[in-house]
Amino acid sequence: MMLALAVAAPALLVGHGRAPLARSTPVHMAAPESTPRTELKLTPTLIEWGVDAELWRETRNKQALLELAEAGDEAKARERIAFLRKAVAGGHTKTNDRPYVLKGVVPAGEAQAEAQAEAEA
Repeated sequence: MMLALAVAAPALLVGHGRAPLARSTPVHMAAPESTPRTELKLTPTLIEWGVDAELWRETRNKQALLELAEAGDEAKARERIAFLRKAVAGGHTKTNDRPYVLKGVVPAGEAQAEAQAEAEA
């Protein structure tokens, strides 16, 4: 048993009898190939439905608009375009355009009417 361990030990230390791997330095490493990024183009249909170059540039999920145009779903596309216009213009979306709704109990010393007027302003 000890003999087998003594014979195997040098192989374990030097990588099982194989030559050690050469470490790659930045000089030896090839630069990764740049993957051509597919540019999503603004279509005439979307232009007709109200998308301009500025809105297109600011839109992160262009694919969703392209799919709506491809499907011919003008109503949904116009709704999404209106939503994007509001979001790009000032960050107003359906979530933060909701009216103020009191949830829970008003803390002691707080005037509910003042808090509600402040929230609506």
